[in-house]
Amino acid sequence: RRLLLVGYVQAAAIALIVAPTVIGVLQSGPKAAAEYAREHAKPLVFHRAQPPSVSLYRQAVIPRRAAAPGDWVYLRSDRVDEFLAEPSPYRRRVVFHQGPATLVAVEHSTGGD
Repeated sequence: RRLLLVGYVQAAAIALIVAPTVIGVLQSGPKAAAEYAREHAKPLVFHRAQPPSVSLYRQAVIPRRAAAPGDWVYLRSDRVDEFLAEPSPYRRRVVFHQGPATLVAVEHSTGGD
């Protein structure tokens, strides 16, 4: 009986304390990125990621398509270097990074960049 009670207490602790904390940490970056893009009124597109929570936090459907100048690209932070290394006629720069979420601005190249 005692072992069963300990098991219930551990399961409750995980369900009520650990799981919400982990989920909160994992969602804080996507939520902040979506809100940041919304506050700046920038068109957002997905690159090799399509977390539905970002569309929810952005309060808009976010397309998955090639980025054009003026767009901000949402991608996982572990894919930033790969994305920036891809050939592109446009200049790209990181405008937001938090946790697993990164936003990259796509801009027209100037002066032979």
